Amino acid sequence: MKESRIEAILKKCKAILKGHFILASGRHTGDCVDKFKIYENENIFSELCWQIAEELSSRFSDYSGNRIEAVVGPERGGKILARRIASYLQGLYRGQRVLVLSTKKDKKGSQVLVERDKKDIRGKKVLIVDDFLSTDGTLKQVISEIRKVEGIILGIAVVYRSSKKPLREIDGVPIVSVQLELEIEEFLAKKPKI
Repeated sequence: MKESRIEAILKKCKAILKGHFILASGRHTGDCVDKFKIYENENIFSELCWQIAEELSSRFSDYSGNRIEAVVGPERGGKILARRIASYLQGLYRGQRVLVLSTKKDKKGSQVLVERDKKDIRGKKVLIVDDFLSTDGTLKQVISEIRKVEGIILGIAVVYRSSKKPLREIDGVPIVSVQLELEIEEFLAKKPKI
Protein backbone atom coordinates (compact mmCIF):
# COMPACT_ATOMS: atom_id res chain seq x y z
CA MET A 1 0.00 0.00 0.00
CA LYS A 2 1.21 3.47 -0.76
CA GLU A 3 1.21 6.09 1.95
CA SER A 4 -1.32 8.20 0.06
CA ARG A 5 -3.77 5.27 0.07
CA ILE A 6 -3.33 4.66 3.78
CA GLU A 7 -3.71 8.34 4.55
CA ALA A 8 -6.90 8.45 2.44
CA ILE A 9 -8.26 5.41 4.29
CA LEU A 10 -7.52 6.99 7.68
CA LYS A 11 -9.17 10.25 6.62
CA LYS A 12 -12.21 8.37 5.35
CA CYS A 13 -12.72 6.67 8.72
CA LYS A 14 -12.06 10.04 10.45
CA ALA A 15 -8.99 8.72 12.28
CA ILE A 16 -6.84 11.79 11.54
CA LEU A 17 -7.82 14.48 14.03
CA LYS A 18 -7.00 18.18 14.28
CA GLY A 19 -7.02 20.05 17.59
CA HIS A 20 -4.90 20.00 20.74
CA PHE A 21 -3.83 16.65 22.13
CA ILE A 22 -1.54 15.49 24.91
CA LEU A 23 0.46 12.39 23.97
CA ALA A 24 1.48 9.61 26.35
CA SER A 25 4.97 11.14 26.38
CA GLY A 26 3.52 14.34 27.90
CA ARG A 27 4.27 16.28 24.72
CA HIS A 28 1.51 18.20 22.95
CA THR A 29 0.42 18.14 19.30
CA GLY A 30 -2.13 19.76 17.02
CA ASP A 31 -2.63 16.59 14.95
CA CYS A 32 -3.33 13.09 16.11
CA VAL A 33 -4.41 9.70 14.77
CA ASP A 34 -7.28 8.18 16.73
CA LYS A 35 -6.16 4.57 16.81
CA PHE A 36 -9.54 3.45 18.11
CA LYS A 37 -11.13 4.58 14.81
CA ILE A 38 -8.73 2.19 13.08
CA TYR A 39 -9.54 -0.67 15.47
CA GLU A 40 -13.30 -0.05 15.13
CA ASN A 41 -13.17 -0.43 11.35
CA GLU A 42 -12.49 -4.12 10.75
CA ASN A 43 -11.63 -3.70 7.05
CA ILE A 44 -9.06 -0.98 7.67
CA PHE A 45 -7.55 -2.75 10.67
CA SER A 46 -7.30 -6.04 8.76
CA GLU A 47 -5.74 -4.36 5.72
CA LEU A 48 -3.06 -2.64 7.80
CA CYS A 49 -2.19 -5.80 9.76
CA TRP A 50 -2.16 -7.93 6.61
CA GLN A 51 0.16 -5.45 4.90
CA ILE A 52 2.65 -5.62 7.78
CA ALA A 53 2.45 -9.43 8.04
CA GLU A 54 2.91 -9.99 4.32
CA GLU A 55 5.78 -7.52 4.03
CA LEU A 56 7.66 -8.98 6.99
CA SER A 57 6.97 -12.67 6.36
CA SER A 58 8.76 -12.42 3.03
CA ARG A 59 11.56 -10.38 4.55
CA PHE A 60 12.25 -12.66 7.51
CA SER A 61 11.41 -16.11 6.13
CA ASP A 62 13.44 -18.51 4.09
CA TYR A 63 13.28 -22.14 2.99
CA SER A 64 15.44 -23.31 5.88
CA GLY A 65 12.70 -22.50 8.37
CA ASN A 66 13.91 -19.13 9.60
CA ARG A 67 10.92 -16.99 10.44
CA ILE A 68 9.33 -14.68 12.98
CA GLU A 69 8.48 -16.89 15.96
CA ALA A 70 6.87 -14.34 18.28
CA VAL A 71 5.16 -10.98 17.97
CA VAL A 72 5.27 -8.65 20.99
CA GLY A 73 3.25 -5.48 21.43
CA PRO A 74 3.13 -3.01 24.30
CA GLU A 75 -0.04 -2.83 26.37
CA ARG A 76 -3.08 -1.39 24.67
CA GLY A 77 -2.63 -0.71 20.93
CA GLY A 78 0.44 -2.82 20.34
CA LYS A 79 -1.16 -5.82 22.03
CA ILE A 80 -4.15 -5.70 19.65
CA LEU A 81 -1.87 -5.39 16.62
CA ALA A 82 0.38 -8.21 17.82
CA ARG A 83 -2.54 -10.62 18.01
CA ARG A 84 -3.78 -9.90 14.47
CA ILE A 85 -0.34 -9.75 12.83
CA ALA A 86 0.72 -13.02 14.49
CA SER A 87 -2.48 -14.65 13.22
CA TYR A 88 -1.74 -13.56 9.65
CA LEU A 89 1.90 -14.65 9.93
CA GLN A 90 0.76 -18.06 11.12
CA GLY A 91 -1.41 -18.36 8.01
CA LEU A 92 1.48 -17.29 5.77
CA TYR A 93 3.71 -19.85 7.53
CA ARG A 94 1.14 -22.57 6.78
CA GLY A 95 0.00 -23.02 10.34
CA GLN A 96 3.39 -22.93 12.06
CA ARG A 97 2.79 -21.42 15.48
CA VAL A 98 3.63 -17.75 16.06
CA LEU A 99 3.54 -16.69 19.72
CA VAL A 100 1.63 -13.56 20.69
CA LEU A 101 3.00 -11.76 23.73
CA SER A 102 2.55 -8.33 25.23
CA THR A 103 4.04 -6.12 27.86
CA LYS A 104 2.12 -4.29 30.52
CA LYS A 105 2.89 -1.30 32.68
CA ASP A 106 4.25 -2.04 36.12
CA LYS A 107 3.71 0.15 39.20
CA LYS A 108 6.51 2.47 38.05
CA GLY A 109 4.93 2.92 34.61
CA SER A 110 7.53 0.82 32.76
CA GLN A 111 6.65 -1.78 30.13
CA VAL A 112 7.41 -5.28 31.44
CA LEU A 113 6.78 -8.80 30.19
CA VAL A 114 4.30 -10.90 32.11
CA GLU A 115 6.24 -13.44 34.18
CA ARG A 116 4.75 -16.49 32.43
CA ASP A 117 5.79 -15.10 29.01
CA LYS A 118 9.46 -14.67 29.90
CA LYS A 119 10.36 -18.33 29.47
CA ASP A 120 8.37 -18.57 26.20
CA ILE A 121 10.35 -15.85 24.46
CA ARG A 122 13.89 -17.02 25.29
CA GLY A 123 15.78 -17.80 22.07
CA LYS A 124 12.81 -16.91 19.84
CA LYS A 125 13.00 -14.55 16.83
CA VAL A 126 10.80 -11.62 17.79
CA LEU A 127 8.99 -8.85 15.94
CA ILE A 128 7.91 -5.85 18.04
CA VAL A 129 4.78 -4.01 16.86
CA ASP A 130 3.14 -0.78 17.99
CA ASP A 131 0.57 1.58 16.59
CA PHE A 132 2.27 4.97 16.98
CA LEU A 133 5.91 6.00 17.23
CA SER A 134 6.45 9.48 18.62
CA THR A 135 9.16 9.28 21.20
CA ASP A 136 10.89 5.94 21.51
CA GLY A 137 10.46 5.52 25.28
CA THR A 138 7.89 2.71 25.26
CA LEU A 139 9.70 0.71 22.60
CA LYS A 140 13.04 1.06 24.42
CA GLN A 141 11.42 -0.52 27.47
CA VAL A 142 9.98 -3.38 25.40
CA ILE A 143 13.38 -3.97 23.75
CA SER A 144 15.05 -4.05 27.15
CA GLU A 145 12.56 -6.59 28.48
CA ILE A 146 12.99 -8.91 25.50
CA ARG A 147 16.77 -8.70 25.71
CA LYS A 148 16.71 -9.51 29.44
CA VAL A 149 15.12 -12.88 28.65
CA GLU A 150 17.35 -13.50 25.62
CA GLY A 151 14.79 -13.02 22.85
CA ILE A 152 16.26 -12.32 19.39
CA ILE A 153 14.71 -9.09 18.12
CA LEU A 154 14.45 -8.96 14.32
CA GLY A 155 12.85 -5.54 14.06
CA ILE A 156 10.10 -3.09 14.92
CA ALA A 157 6.95 -2.45 12.86
CA VAL A 158 4.65 0.52 13.43
CA VAL A 159 1.43 1.63 11.77
CA TYR A 160 2.32 5.33 11.79
CA ARG A 161 4.92 7.71 13.11
CA SER A 162 5.79 11.36 13.12
CA SER A 163 7.92 12.17 10.09
CA LYS A 164 9.62 14.91 12.11
CA LYS A 165 11.75 12.20 13.74
CA PRO A 166 12.49 9.65 11.00
CA LEU A 167 14.29 7.12 13.18
CA ARG A 168 15.85 4.11 11.46
CA GLU A 169 16.50 2.15 14.63
CA ILE A 170 15.90 2.16 18.36
CA ASP A 171 18.66 0.82 20.62
CA GLY A 172 20.21 -0.98 17.64
CA VAL A 173 16.93 -2.61 16.54
CA PRO A 174 15.90 -1.62 13.00
CA ILE A 175 12.51 -0.13 12.28
CA VAL A 176 11.53 -2.51 9.50
CA SER A 177 8.01 -1.36 8.61
CA VAL A 178 6.19 1.95 8.80
CA GLN A 179 2.83 2.08 7.06
CA LEU A 180 2.34 5.84 7.31
CA GLU A 181 4.48 8.83 8.19
CA LEU A 182 2.58 11.96 9.17
CA GLU A 183 3.87 15.49 9.60
CA ILE A 184 2.82 15.64 13.24
CA GLU A 185 4.51 18.46 15.07
CA GLU A 186 5.02 17.91 18.78
CA PHE A 187 5.92 20.46 21.38
CA LEU A 188 6.31 20.86 25.12
CA ALA A 189 3.63 22.94 26.78
CA LYS A 190 4.77 26.25 28.16
CA LYS A 191 4.31 26.64 31.87
CA PRO A 192 1.86 29.41 32.71
CA LYS A 193 3.35 32.49 34.31
CA ILE A 194 2.03 33.14 37.78
